[in-house]
Amino acid sequence: MRKLITIALASLALASLLLIAGCGGDDDGGSSPSEAASNPGGSLTADDGAAIEDTLKTWLTEGGCENMTDAFLEDQTFNDDPEEACEAFESLFTEPSYSADDVIVSDITGNGDKASAVVSDDISNVETTFQLRNEDGDWKIDSADIN
Repeated sequence: MRKLITIALASLALASLLLIAGCGGDDDGGSSPSEAASNPGGSLTADDGAAIEDTLKTWLTEGGCENMTDAFLEDQTFNDDPEEACEAFESLFTEPSYSADDVIVSDITGNGDKASAVVSDDISNVETTFQLRNEDGDWKIDSADIN
């Protein structure tokens, strides 16, 4: 089981590294996080947009079980016990070689307690669409789809 968790987390780390390999800003003419948050296409506020961006950047650079729903944590660790899953995730998380400034969050949209956001970089052309859910006032990652 530990080997399976290690493989899953290593795959996630590799996907994250590929996703965020580049540096720099949003030069592709897309929406900046601020623009997307102020015009989210739903009932999200600018504060929601900033919180969503912070959740994604923090999770990609620091990890943290508090940034994931229990369902997403289970998907990452293959363990349905949230406490055990969190311990496994945190014990295997490795600090990446990129910083939060290298993470480009755009296209933040949503309505009510659900939102989505796209994370990309300027080099690899890999985009990941994250689905987030607001749980008790905190935005948490609920799923991720590499595009």
